[in-house]
Amino acid sequence: MNPDSNLIAVVGMAGRFPGAANLDEFWRNLSGGVESDTRFPARQSGGHTYTPGRGILDGADRFDAAFFGFTPREATMLDPQHRLLLECAWEALEDAGYDPARCPWPVGVYAGSSQSSYEHHVREHLTVDDWAVRLANSMDLLTARVAYKLGLTGPAVTVQTGCSTSLVAIHLAAQALLAGDCEAALAGGVSAVVPNALVPWSKGGPVSRDGHVRAFDEAGSGFVSGEGVGVVVLRRLDDALRDGDHVHAVIRGSAVNNDGAAKVGFTAPGVDGQTDVVRAAQAVAGVDANTVSYVEAHGTGTPLGDPIEVEALTNAFRGTTDARGFCRIGSVKTNIGHADTAAGVAGFIKTVLALRHRRIPPSLHFREPNRKIDFAASPFVVNTTLCDWTPSVGVRRAGISGMGIGGTNAHVVVEEAPTPAVTPTDRPWHLLTVSARSAGALDTAAARMARAVADRTDADLADVAWTLQHSRAGHPYRRFAVCASGADATALTVPGPSAGRTGTVAGDVVHLFADREPAHPPVAELYAHEPVFRTAVDECVHAAPAGLGVDLREAVLRREPAGTGPVVEACVTFVVQYALAVLWRRWGVEPVAVAGHGTGAYTAACVAGVLRHDEALPLVAQRARVRRDGDAGTARADLADLARRVPARRPALPWVSDLTGGWMDTRQAVDPVDHWVAHAGSAGSFDAALDTLLGWRALTLLAVGRGTTLTDSLAARPDALRRHTVLASLPAEHASTYAALLTTLGRLWAAGLEPHWCLYEGSGAAGCRCRRTPSNGAPTCRNPRPRRPPGARRPRGPRRPAPPTPAPPTPAPPTSTSSPPTSSTPRRATTLPPPRRTTVPPSRWPALPWRARTARRPPTPPGRSPTGRS
Repeated sequence: MNPDSNLIAVVGMAGRFPGAANLDEFWRNLSGGVESDTRFPARQSGGHTYTPGRGILDGADRFDAAFFGFTPREATMLDPQHRLLLECAWEALEDAGYDPARCPWPVGVYAGSSQSSYEHHVREHLTVDDWAVRLANSMDLLTARVAYKLGLTGPAVTVQTGCSTSLVAIHLAAQALLAGDCEAALAGGVSAVVPNALVPWSKGGPVSRDGHVRAFDEAGSGFVSGEGVGVVVLRRLDDALRDGDHVHAVIRGSAVNNDGAAKVGFTAPGVDGQTDVVRAAQAVAGVDANTVSYVEAHGTGTPLGDPIEVEALTNAFRGTTDARGFCRIGSVKTNIGHADTAAGVAGFIKTVLALRHRRIPPSLHFREPNRKIDFAASPFVVNTTLCDWTPSVGVRRAGISGMGIGGTNAHVVVEEAPTPAVTPTDRPWHLLTVSARSAGALDTAAARMARAVADRTDADLADVAWTLQHSRAGHPYRRFAVCASGADATALTVPGPSAGRTGTVAGDVVHLFADREPAHPPVAELYAHEPVFRTAVDECVHAAPAGLGVDLREAVLRREPAGTGPVVEACVTFVVQYALAVLWRRWGVEPVAVAGHGTGAYTAACVAGVLRHDEALPLVAQRARVRRDGDAGTARADLADLARRVPARRPALPWVSDLTGGWMDTRQAVDPVDHWVAHAGSAGSFDAALDTLLGWRALTLLAVGRGTTLTDSLAARPDALRRHTVLASLPAEHASTYAALLTTLGRLWAAGLEPHWCLYEGSGAAGCRCRRTPSNGAPTCRNPRPRRPPGARRPRGPRRPAPPTPAPPTPAPPTSTSSPPTSSTPRRATTLPPPRRTTVPPSRWPALPWRARTARRPPTPPGRSPTGRS
């Protein structure tokens, strides 16, 4: 048995924490030693002293209801913790490179939330159905709602073990993967209090008096209440490597237990239980303690909890090593406060980010060790500065602890990800696709993507393109960029021809084929990098008729075949059109009808299934001789002889004839001799053929070939542009033929066509790429709504006036390439204005308990019990 078959890969992450709207900001704060707690002046009221600090999650009351299919009223009733976890789960899957709608296997959800008074808040402000509000606020339904809204079919398990909840959720998700319950799993937790409330301090309690978390320090007096939400995406490591997932880190092993009765009280931590869980996790991981070079501790800063935790860690490590001072230790709570049910996942994500950056962030506020902790005799040293992570033994490896009130302990052993294999790319250009639910969100997503890929190498850029094409949901507003390097992605930030909206494509695609083109962009680049195109050209070359006098392949790849004569020029036109048509169909740009003029009529016949390429090329050459020689009898006789050798076939696609200007009927198609002989002697009626198409229905008219003869002709017809979309396969704006072709593919996608991305990627010379890379997905529009939505009743008793609600952003004006949807801007459901970090004025302080403000207001349960922490 492969000893690594039980390893779990972290393939996606997302989170929001105080002072950090995303994980990039979170790492910036951690590595910069930033304390993100909001500070409030110390205050007393109703006989209580309130701690002057709190880790407040910005925008906890904001939500994009429409994005997840909620009505404004439904979203307003929904516990903000449910909203936050749903958004974070979506973002984590996008980071992992998976679209929930396209996941071919079960995905599980394991998470938990904090106790909340939001249900009472809703009942106080709204006239609501009892059953509806209970469903919207039930902690038990937290993960089931995520599974329902994202369409996930694996287990949906809500975890509630107090402060260890989210780390226990990660353990359970890993076990489910190993048991085969699911093929991927979301794991994490959320804690947010809406409406906000200050936390009272009491002597001997777990809450910090000065509003700082001083983990392991003699001056530590407890924790600061915090908030946060974090979700990680887990897969079995073997599966992740096989499928090309980006692996952030590897879980080697984990364990969960309970202290039982071996402690001084129910809420107290226990040395034996914590010792055993660390030993068990290391045993499952198959590692010795001396290979663990960092521990992300529970680290609450309480005078009782910190000494017990370090004693338990020391006991566990002493089972395999007597070394001292080799392992650094820290606590994320010194940065963001104690995030309760999200504390474990916050520490987990911090550690994974440290592994990725190969640097250990500082643990803050450590000046003098707690006198009850003998660090000198322990394996540990508190990490007080940002330092390089250079292990003395083996790979970078860490332990993460989470301890819950009531004694449920969890410990997870993680290590750095294996170095991914670099897959070379053969494509000189790459198509980056970005979409969103609104014009404003598209601007944000495009700017994010441009920044993210600015410094990418060509190989990395290919992975980004692959991830965007295969693993992102296609939203209505779209923009693309054709890039040879990351710097080219700045085109994403400029609305223009690269922008569009689904539904703006006029209709189904029709392939149009012109007669010989006066301009000939080179196709050597396509021949070199697209095997499908190259194979089609080579097949035509092998079927070339005798007597051309030139190497047809060289004539096709030459920039200007002029001077080779009309016969060779006609054959070159056919070969390029035929190869492009094959490539377009390979990429999923299938026509619903075809039409061609002159030489292009033979290409149209091939696409319609009436001719094979080896039958068409001799006819093309002989038709060119007939036209060159002035309808000479011998040439016409030879053409008729060739046509007699072609079996009669019914068209597989509707085909508009340039001979009659109308639809090709079955009789004409199955009588090739009369049709092709008459076609060779006729100037054709392609304008009539275009009239037939333009009068049929709204279409996307795609000129398949090189040059813009057809598109220029159609652009001069107002009726064409009014009802139809007109595109050239190789627009003249690019010097590179390859970039020109991808530009047209991008325009088709931006207008709503969904290419066969797997076949598109597999058509490249290097075959199908399958390596996902983290990239920012489509943002939600999290704008606040009024405190009381329509239909709300006023609360009982006097009420402090609410601060003004920020005005919603003004929709972007229509442009020539992107227009806003016909419906109104999606409405957002919120409850209270977002809190601000840093010192805030009294008018913005979190609310005190109702009874401390007015005797007439009914008592409101506190947002979170201060004794509900360990």
